[in-house]
Amino acid sequence: MRHRVHFGLAMTAGLLLLTCSRTKIGDRPELLEVPQPNLSAAEPAVQEQVARQRQELDQLLAAAELDANATAEAFSNLGLAFILYDFTEAAQICMINAQRLAPEDYRWHYLVGYVQNLEGRLAEAVPSFEQALELQDNFLPGILRLGQAKFELGDYEAARALFERGLELSPGSGAALEGLGKLAAAQGDYARAARYFQKALVAAPIANSLHYALAQSYRNLGRLDDARLQLERSGDVGVPIPDPLISPLAVLGESAQFYLVQGGEALNDKNYDVAAGAYKRALEKNPGSFIAYKGLGYALEKLGDIDSAIQHLQTALEKGTTGNPDKDPAERAEVLRVLGGLEAFRGQDDEAISLFRQSLELKEDQPGTRMKLANALARQERFEQSIAEFDRLLAIVPEYEPEILVKRATVLINLDRGPEALADFRRAVEQRPDDGRLRLRYAEALEYLGDRQGAQEQRDLAERQQGESSEQAATLIAAANTLARQGRLDAAVEGFAEALEHDPERVDARFQRALLLGHLQRFEEALAEFERIIEQEPRHAAARRAYITTLVLVQQYGPARVELNEAMRLFSRDAELAHLQARLLATVPDEQVRDGELALQVSMRLVQAVDKPRVRETLAMALAETGAFERAARIQRDLVEKAEESGDAALARDFRIKLQAFELQKAWWASSPEEILSATLETEGVG
Repeated sequence: MRHRVHFGLAMTAGLLLLTCSRTKIGDRPELLEVPQPNLSAAEPAVQEQVARQRQELDQLLAAAELDANATAEAFSNLGLAFILYDFTEAAQICMINAQRLAPEDYRWHYLVGYVQNLEGRLAEAVPSFEQALELQDNFLPGILRLGQAKFELGDYEAARALFERGLELSPGSGAALEGLGKLAAAQGDYARAARYFQKALVAAPIANSLHYALAQSYRNLGRLDDARLQLERSGDVGVPIPDPLISPLAVLGESAQFYLVQGGEALNDKNYDVAAGAYKRALEKNPGSFIAYKGLGYALEKLGDIDSAIQHLQTALEKGTTGNPDKDPAERAEVLRVLGGLEAFRGQDDEAISLFRQSLELKEDQPGTRMKLANALARQERFEQSIAEFDRLLAIVPEYEPEILVKRATVLINLDRGPEALADFRRAVEQRPDDGRLRLRYAEALEYLGDRQGAQEQRDLAERQQGESSEQAATLIAAANTLARQGRLDAAVEGFAEALEHDPERVDARFQRALLLGHLQRFEEALAEFERIIEQEPRHAAARRAYITTLVLVQQYGPARVELNEAMRLFSRDAELAHLQARLLATVPDEQVRDGELALQVSMRLVQAVDKPRVRETLAMALAETGAFERAARIQRDLVEKAEESGDAALARDFRIKLQAFELQKAWWASSPEEILSATLETEGVG
């Protein structure tokens, strides 16, 4: 249940006890008196807006003839502002008054239920939501919130009907997909649950709480590596429900809060450049906003600007949090967790360890953070401390005992504590006797510690188990390939997934599944599969190219740039990757990713090896981005002439359009991800 914020009443003689006295105004509905919360911590623009709303409400109530609908609207607007600052008791009084004034308007019944739901009073929220849906049966937020309440109260059949209804109205609803995933998991159908959670992550990628739910499903399916990966990504951000009735935008106008909400919505939609812009505007309005610094840091991280992301998140911590004592520890813990992950990404494990520990001091219940801390400690060879963290994890998430035991056993071996390590392996194998990969890890440990006979026994058992699984996987892969050739792509995707449940090491099946997901525009799922392949085989060039291409398609230009840099380090002679890197750096519309100087360096080297028209055009674009318009125009003019000589009118026209931009001393920025990608096809296969 949420902790509620207690507020003071703005009275002439200090603070009085909060009471809700009933008043009767002629033959009007019986209304509750609305107290005035202490908004001293809010920005001036918000205080002024709330004061105006309060004044408008008082004027409506003082009128000789009560306009019930207008007064209900005024109560609701005031209540929304109170919700925004967590004054839920005052908000509920406003919504109840709106409900009494206009009982046939579904909105007020819904908002009463919304506040009851916020405070964890689900049994009270259910009839409020049901009354709202009797009046407006297709109101999606009401359907989803009622479904969530029914699920929490154990009424699974009613919850299922509501979530399925939600999907009918909005096929991409993350909340409906999450709800169906939870229902499947509660009833033991973990494969179905995993599919729903994966789809929910596509719909709401910022909802990192889904990673924990997905990890639990993978664990129950025996996909332990996938479970570990998801556990490390888990967090506390839930799945948002787009809800026009609670949006505070209409209440607050273009205040800092307006831009904070805009930034949050853009993050949810993965429009990271829009999110960064919104948070910057919020900081212009309120330079001390913790939420704005935090949000800007998250957006910059996704744009690949790691140094700036760290800087803004550190500033968020310096500025302080929201001023809400109930939320402060969790807010700070989340920022510290993200900062720790960024420092670990940069290879600064000492700093990462410190940040993870600070986060856990504020909020202990973070298994993903504790796992990252244990891993970082092990990388720093601080083995005793790492073991202590794994011990804590065993107490917090005993359902992940096999995975944690294997990690702890590996650390124990590094400490020359062989018998304890083998005991951990034995416990893990006893719990997962059919996991061939786990047995192979156990065999490696036995071999290292000198028990060759025991190691061979484990290898023999693993081989038999994996042989059976591999045979089943091979049959399923063949069937999935047939489905793909028939054009039944959705069925093929599921077929490859089933094969991978039998043999998770089949990179070929995972790669085919990822490609099909991309064709189906299920990009988030495709990205997750490509990441898994790269983790298994870092030098899988085709997977890296496809991963980067998918990042560009979904306009994650910052991460694409980061991945391109890493890919070029591994595949320095890959012309296709080099051309994509140069084209991205020269033409991406995001100024935080674009880098003309680096694009020029890459394209000049590339044109020496691959002298093709589109490659020369990329060089011209890089020159224009650095301000060398005359040289850019000269190259582009030559391309136009050669295209005309070849009789390719369409290509000549395309080249001519860009020439005109260079002659006007304008750089050329791509109008779409497809434009960036299509130009690189000329270098495909050249390496």
